[in-house]
Amino acid sequence: MAREAARRAELRDGAGVAPLSASRMVLVVSPESNRAGEIVGALQGRGVPSIQASTPPQAIFWARRSTPALVLLDLNVQSAGLLLGEFRAQGRLLVALNDDADQRLRALESGCLDALPQSLEPDELAVKVARLARSDQVQRHGTLVAGPLTVDLSACRLVWKDEELTVSPLLLGLAAYLAERDGRLTPARTLLQDVWGEPWASPNKVHQAIYRLRRRLGEPTGSHFLVAKRGHGYGLFPQAAGFAPARRRAAGEQL
Repeated sequence: MAREAARRAELRDGAGVAPLSASRMVLVVSPESNRAGEIVGALQGRGVPSIQASTPPQAIFWARRSTPALVLLDLNVQSAGLLLGEFRAQGRLLVALNDDADQRLRALESGCLDALPQSLEPDELAVKVARLARSDQVQRHGTLVAGPLTVDLSACRLVWKDEELTVSPLLLGLAAYLAERDGRLTPARTLLQDVWGEPWASPNKVHQAIYRLRRRLGEPTGSHFLVAKRGHGYGLFPQAAGFAPARRRAAGEQL
């Protein structure tokens, strides 16, 4: 009874935590697509941007496309060992899922951040993963540079043409997401999924956020740097605007 009461308290507490930014995407990899969908739904219900994959090719595709901060890997998926090695080589942080205690121990020994029973209910699993994703262990560091724009993830700030700007966590996450994909247009629906964790929401959320970001940067509607193309999406194009392309800086490197 005490254990169940503690579990219910944990579920209640987890529901009120502030939502994650774009740099906190969780990739759920499971051969059971329905269960993966339930876990993704539970994570997104707690403000955690999440996507799912059920095969190794899907998992590798989404890991490269969405650059997740955390991968939840069911060890029953085909070629789980190879996937684990691939994700570790990419520098991904992993949480392994398996009901076998020895398998979980081996996963921890191989470098996984945590290993949890696969049979946990989706809500309980979502709370544990959400808390882990928000921990200092998964906090993104370093900076992203796109021409005159610097997104400092360590200090949670934007620097635009050598001027520091105060922005909301949402705009910081949106700028980081776009800077990480400079030279590409991202559709509003993709931004809703990856940045907001709400693929069902109105695209007006994206349009308004881009409008606010453009105003903070002082860029015109027809900006060649912060580009909006109807029907195609939004993106940062530093080279088209006459600036150097984006690059990543390691944690601790000076601006």
